[in-house]
This record gives sequence, structure tokens and C-alpha cells, in this order.
Amino acid sequence: MAPPTPRPAPEPVGLEPLADDVAFRTQQVALLLPLSGRLAAAGEAVLEGVSAAHFSLPPAQRGELRIYDTGERPEATWQQYQQAVGDGATLVIGPLDRAAVDDLARRDSLSVPVIALNRSTLPGPYPRGLHQYALSPEDEASQVALRAAQQGLFDAVIMASRDELGERIVDAFSARYRQLGGTIRDVQFYVPGGVDFRDTIVSGLEVIDPLPTHRQRADAHRMEPEEIETLVARLDWMDIALDENWMENPNIIRLMRGGITAEELSEQLMSAVTEPEVETQMQRLERLDNPPPRRQDVDMVFLVGDTRQARLIRPQLRYYHAGNLPVLSTSQVYSGRPDARADADLDDIIFADMPWLVDPNHAARLDWLEDLSPSAQQRRRLVGLGHDALMLGWEIDRLNLHTEQSFAGLTGRLCLDDQGWIRRELSFGQFRRGVPQPARTPPQGFYQPFEGQP
Repeated sequence: MAPPTPRPAPEPVGLEPLADDVAFRTQQVALLLPLSGRLAAAGEAVLEGVSAAHFSLPPAQRGELRIYDTGERPEATWQQYQQAVGDGATLVIGPLDRAAVDDLARRDSLSVPVIALNRSTLPGPYPRGLHQYALSPEDEASQVALRAAQQGLFDAVIMASRDELGERIVDAFSARYRQLGGTIRDVQFYVPGGVDFRDTIVSGLEVIDPLPTHRQRADAHRMEPEEIETLVARLDWMDIALDENWMENPNIIRLMRGGITAEELSEQLMSAVTEPEVETQMQRLERLDNPPPRRQDVDMVFLVGDTRQARLIRPQLRYYHAGNLPVLSTSQVYSGRPDARADADLDDIIFADMPWLVDPNHAARLDWLEDLSPSAQQRRRLVGLGHDALMLGWEIDRLNLHTEQSFAGLTGRLCLDDQGWIRRELSFGQFRRGVPQPARTPPQGFYQPFEGQP
């Protein structure tokens, strides 16, 4: 197969310089990115970030960009790297695929330095010149643990999605949190596609629930018609799931005649509403006059889940009168795009993320965010990754010589460790009225990863 043909970099799209006070040396930068195949959208988002950084520089300092499409063939990475070096590259950015980074990590040496956009799965040592730069969820979890300790929160309950990513995040948070003196009081995993997280919350917080959980269903008593009527009236669900004449509803009549547990009735009502309505329902349930007691040996919740899951879990925490517990999370809970209406239920959640995403007044957002394509708008973290990768190209020599120094980028404050890994100190955001803002009382000092933690 013939080697890939490099293509010219895209033209500028009205970008203004973000930094013109740093002395740069002219370089020829080769980009090894997947611009076709299953990772094409991700590769294009990275490319837009690289282009934004490129055209933010004064013309005399930009150098030249050459782009090589890595497609879906990580095994071809070494060939593309060699071609880029033969074409005159002085710096290589990429690849994005982890298997391709593994291929570079196996090499004895690299004649031209590389800023890889992922981390190798192989143990070091790595060839000199290989710098691994990744948006690691484990790093985020470790920094959330540090933030919790700095806030004096040392007793946590973890609520996490039961999937491979959720388990990785839980492991990273737990290891760092325990090292800092924290105690994990309980870990509750939930089904990612669920809507009702009652079992997770009741079990994790040891709530004495007015409604039985799934685990208690076998022992739940059968309800009489009068009890059903009282329960429905108390929970104020009639105007959500049923009409005014709910007692005449044939389904309810059938259920009452056959006998039903509180849990079964709850599931019937929950299945009758759409997902946004469930959130409204949970807000109404906050009006219960007598809050159920919960465990008192917990001072925070570490929530592991995506935006959709967090939007459902947070109101249910309030329903169970755990709304006063601090909730900390990773960037998973934020889509990356402000949506005050959809994120209203996330208020007060503190989460680790990129500086330019948690600060609405960040210069990059004000200067060129609107110039991104619709696809890149949906992948702003990858745009930030591409932007900082190029800017790091001008800083990498300094960071190699002075590992105690750092570089302030869109994705965080960046430094280089002795393995060639580029570390990120993240910012913390907090939802207020549904919009992320810089969190109050941010952590002080640079994040120092503990031994063995990526």
C-alpha cells in the first residue's frame, strides 16, 4: 500500500492571536490524525484545535503544518512517522489511537519528538522523545479526590455507572482518596440506562425509605385500595401520570383488585411518564414534610456518570434529603456546552474539567469558539487537546529541561514528568443556575500524582 499523501492545513477562520509574547522557533509540524473511519469526527475536532492554535500565532512564528490521515490502521503509524520525518518534520503530533501509541512506544528511539494524543498501555521505559498527552478520566478522578481532601471531606459514598469506564474511575478515585486519609463508606453501582436510582441512593446513604426498595420487595406488604389512594395523593403524582378520575382508570382498578405493593405502584406510575417529567416529579417530592433519616457518617457523594445520569440522580438525592451533601464528579457530568434549562438540576455539583470550559470569560471562548464547525462544537475537549498539543510543541524543550515548570493551556496547567507523560492540573467548575462557573475556593498548589497513578 502506498504511503499516505500529506494535505495542506486548512485556511484560518477569523482567529485572533491568543499569545504573541512567547519566543517561538519555526517548525514543520506533522499531524498524524484519523480523518477517515470510525475516529474521523474526533480527528477533525483535534485538527480544528491545532488550526486554531496555529493561526493564533503571528505569521512569522507559525511554521508549517502537514497532515497525514491515519485512518483505521494503527499498524501503519510507524510508516507514516518515517514519511513525516523524511518530509522534513521537526515535530510530530499524534497519533490518537491507543494501539498506534503502543506501536511508537515499542521503538528503540525516535529521531523527531512526538506528542502522542493518548497513553500507551505498555509499561515504560519509553523511547526518548515520546511525550504522551491524554485526557485521562483516571487523572480527573485523582484530582477530585485531592479536591475533596482540601475541602475537608473525608467520608465518601460513591455512586457509579456499572461499566468499564465507571469502574476505572472508581478505582482511581478510591486509591488516591484513601492515600489522602479518606474513607470510602460505600460504593453503589447502578445500571447506566436506568431512570429510577432509588436503590442506589437508599442503600448508599442507608435511608429509611417511605417506599420499599427492590431489595425489600419480597417482604413488602400488599396494599389495600385506601392505602393506594393515600399514597398517590401524598406523592402528588395524579396530575403527572393519571387524570383526575384516576380511581376510575381501568388499569388502577385492576391493580387494586389484585393487590399491589408500593414499589409496584411506583413502577407503574414511573413508566407512564417521560424522562423530563420524572425530573419534575422528583422536584415535587421534595415537599415531603418528614424527611427520612439517613446515615450521618458521610460528608460527600462522589458521583460517576454522564450528563443524562447526573440530571436524574441529583434531584433524587434531594428527594431523599441528601441535597445538603456536597456532590463531586469528573467532567463526565458536563456536556461541554452550557444549557441552563437542561442542567438546572445539576446545581451545586463540583466537577473537574478544562479551564476554558468552566470559565465563561475564558479568552479562547470569547475569541474563536463560534468559528468551530458544528461537529467540533460537540467535541470541545478534543478541540482543546489539539490546541494545547501544538502550543506544547513550542514549549516541550523548556519543559524537558525544567520539569518543575508548567504551561497554562486550554485543557489545564501542563507539565512534563520523568516518563514523558504530560500531566494536567485541572480547573473545577460548579453549576449555578444550570451554568458552570469557576468553583469557589479552588485547590491551592500544583497537583502531584501519587506513585503508580497515571
